[in-house]
Amino acid sequence: MREGFARDELADMERTLSYSVYCNGCGFDLRHQTYVGRCPECNGEYNARPTSMKGILNVGELKLPFVDGFLAVICLGFGGMWLAANLNPVNDWLVMLASLVILLGLGLARRVWVDAHRFFRLRHVFTRIEHDDDA
Repeated sequence: MREGFARDELADMERTLSYSVYCNGCGFDLRHQTYVGRCPECNGEYNARPTSMKGILNVGELKLPFVDGFLAVICLGFGGMWLAANLNPVNDWLVMLASLVILLGLGLARRVWVDAHRFFRLRHVFTRIEHDDDA
């Protein structure tokens, strides 16, 4: 059974794509490239086998992180107010809990930043795909 799996991988490295699949990094049309390999334009790894689709542009990933942004604002605001209210007579446990809520908000804010950057990069790639002369 293991030998058949290895044969399938080798076959995928030799077979070429007969349909348009786009690189996740640069939007290059990988049609006529092998199922597994590196993008000729950006040298990013991809695996276009239907069970993997690693490094392949996915339309479903194109979304802005509104919920995480909303939660980050709530955590930062609530944690900041809670911290400010408990600093005058210092209450160690509440200050520590407020600090943890602020850290949670900062973690969510970083995630929003990364996801928003990915959204705008993917939007740029989609624009490039729409204006591509090869399609």
